Amino acid sequence: MEDRDASFLYNWVVRIVLLVGIFVGSQFNFRNFDVSRQLYLVTFSLSGVVVILALVVMIWQSRKRVTQAILAEDADQGTTGQVHCGLDLPGTGIFLPCFSFW
Repeated sequence: MEDRDASFLYNWVVRIVLLVGIFVGSQFNFRNFDVSRQLYLVTFSLSGVVVILALVVMIWQSRKRVTQAILAEDADQGTTGQVHCGLDLPGTGIFLPCFSFW
């Protein structure tokens, strides 16, 4: 993995961990200080949604790099690489239902 790709992934992992930390902290406060059970359940549910959305944004930001890597491999093998074009939306369409269950 190149340094640029590694730093991209590292930055996104740190962002996701910070977002989860904010939601877990608020969940902890809502639950332990008896502020509201409804707020606790909402923040509990939203924490999963935030992680999913952060992963989707990360994938959307890195799709050009992945496409370039795939096309470079196809060029080395002698294929045209046109099969890989336009797979961003179907890939996201598969990703969202699978992880929205979580």
